[in-house]
Amino acid sequence: MTAGNLLLFEPGRDGVALSEMDGQRAYTNAASRYQRLMILNTSDIARPYILDLFRVSGGTVHDYTLHGSIRFDQARESSFALAPMSGTYPLLEGG
Repeated sequence: MTAGNLLLFEPGRDGVALSEMDGQRAYTNAASRYQRLMILNTSDIARPYILDLFRVSGGTVHDYTLHGSIRFDQARESSFALAPMSGTYPLLEGG
């Protein structure tokens, strides 16, 4: 993102770094809100990962992606039951 505003930056504390950007300017004619929070967890340096969270309003296309590292095989488990969500875009805020 090259046309955004940095809202928050923490370069790293105990293996966790984060940044938050408001990128709405880059999508002026496409979205009324484009906010992104990225969290880098390196507390286990052998298995670092990034959480990349978006908040988008407006526009006509919204995709969801869950992906992992391309450097090593990964398996995930959840402490709660996973089930499909109903609706066309279940993670979008109301409206």
